[in-house]
Amino acid sequence: MKVAVGRLRTLLAASRRGDADTELRWALPDAARRMLHIFLAGGLFAAFLAAMQGGQVLHEGHLPIHLFIVQDLPWFILAALVAAALMSRAISARLQAGADAAVGQVFRSAGWSVAVLAGFVFAVAAIGTFVVYHQYPLAMDEFMADFQTKILQRGAILAPVDEAWRGLITALQPNFTYQSADGSVWGALYLPVASAFRALLSPVGLESVTSAVLTAASVVLAAAVAGQLWPGRGDVRVIAAAGVALSAQALITAMTPYAMPGHLFLNLAWLYLFFRDDRLGHAFAPWIGIAAVGLHQMHAHALFVMPFMLSLLFERRWRLAAYYAVLYGVGHFAWLHWYDIAELITHGPQAATQAVGEGGLFLDRLQEIVQMPGAGAIIMMAVNLLRFLAWQDVAICILVALAIGNWRQCPSRVRLLAWSIAFSVIPYLLIMPSQGHGWGYRYLHGLIGNFGLIAACGWTLAVASLPDRARALQPATLVAVSFAITLAVALPLRAWQAERFVGPYATASEHIAAIDADIVVIDHAGTLFGVDLVRNEPFLNNRPLVLSLWDLEPEQLGPLCRDHSVAVVNRDDLAALGLSDSRKRVATNDEQAALSDALARCAVAQSSAIPIVPVQAP
Repeated sequence: MKVAVGRLRTLLAASRRGDADTELRWALPDAARRMLHIFLAGGLFAAFLAAMQGGQVLHEGHLPIHLFIVQDLPWFILAALVAAALMSRAISARLQAGADAAVGQVFRSAGWSVAVLAGFVFAVAAIGTFVVYHQYPLAMDEFMADFQTKILQRGAILAPVDEAWRGLITALQPNFTYQSADGSVWGALYLPVASAFRALLSPVGLESVTSAVLTAASVVLAAAVAGQLWPGRGDVRVIAAAGVALSAQALITAMTPYAMPGHLFLNLAWLYLFFRDDRLGHAFAPWIGIAAVGLHQMHAHALFVMPFMLSLLFERRWRLAAYYAVLYGVGHFAWLHWYDIAELITHGPQAATQAVGEGGLFLDRLQEIVQMPGAGAIIMMAVNLLRFLAWQDVAICILVALAIGNWRQCPSRVRLLAWSIAFSVIPYLLIMPSQGHGWGYRYLHGLIGNFGLIAACGWTLAVASLPDRARALQPATLVAVSFAITLAVALPLRAWQAERFVGPYATASEHIAAIDADIVVIDHAGTLFGVDLVRNEPFLNNRPLVLSLWDLEPEQLGPLCRDHSVAVVNRDDLAALGLSDSRKRVATNDEQAALSDALARCAVAQSSAIPIVPVQAP
């Protein structure tokens, strides 16, 4: 243990120390060759999983593996071809000269180049929000962010629930919903800062493109942090900015209401303040961190910041470490009791503050999902990490490989950035190995800035090695060709893949919203993420209201059918709209039979008073 602690202390040493005076071990072609091997391994792994999956019906828990096969296998093949071509000496001198000239011009106008990259990100993400993503919050994480935003826009923290609907809260919103002990108020079972970003931008009409705004700002922040690490180097600022701007994961996620673009933005803002290493920077950094803790889930920022906090201890900067510890401790305590605070604000001191619903409070949920990693968790984590690489630019991956291969040549601050990624990955073996929905690996989304900054370090090493190592693969050629392929091939491919997945769910939701009834009951059993179609406004002012059949009791259907017009959307309707089965059909059990009988009585009682909107395939 002492040896391990000593080793960690050495690796997380003072951030102001200079680079190690050692010779560059890997040249750029070596890094490209190693990434070629990783791309080939990723493709073979995806092909192996495809063969193992065979014709089995997809289960929701295996969605990342399914997407890894159908979305990433083609890209791994293309990325391997790109890496192999870049390694080849067949690249003509004319191509290299052209790449050198083009990249050189971009670097000489670094400020403008970063601005163009940020504008590109905003434009692509804003357009994609409507064209690719259909302005549709696909996953429940996305929907609940929008759900909480609408509550905040009304000047409230929790939304009141009419007494008539309190017994149906779970059927109205089966997942990720917080409700008070008496059922009088409800809200999202997530912390509210991501929704607050959306609410703050809504008065100027930017609510729908909040993620695009935050991601574009992250491009600028990545360049600013690179400028701190390598002062006066415009080329490094452009590489770091491109690490964010040309990440397909960053761009597609910027089209969504996910909290992850907020993590990326606040993490980079925190890095900028921390790396200032002055009173002003350290005064504000923990406050940015506290906001990041309250974005969505508490642990994400805590894992990101851990190596930097350890570095303060190893440097013996006790007072500064204590300042961070106190503020972070108070901030975490406050967010841990966010629902108590929310009810106190809503109801006053007499409020009863006991969480019910999906998993309860943060610690209850954490206790439920922590598990020892088995073979399945390890396979899933391998898939996650390979998906993260598959959604980044090839040149950025190669430059990161170059930096990691020359670990001791990297500035210690860059090594802290790498440790931040490692600290963020390891716990997911114990909690939530499967991310469910996500483009790339969304649990590392807040670390894309770190990834780009490590790539910037790789760029500096590649350029520094040129006088002594004349190779066929030049840094400018690598960057120019890879960036061009990302723009021309990778981003359109990823946008098409995202739209193909999101489109049927957006169409199904539109179909449900068009049904002329007070209530629509969805039989979503056996439909891939069919339960996510059950979504209502927080103030229950939408018509029709949508309920989950499998969260109703048979005795509840009678009063609903007596007092309201009711329509039913079943699994066959959803299949006709393009939604896939999540597993093989199971035999009808007693519960299913009871609910089906109740629905039949409901139809008779209403005497077919309401027409069911016919389902048409899109």
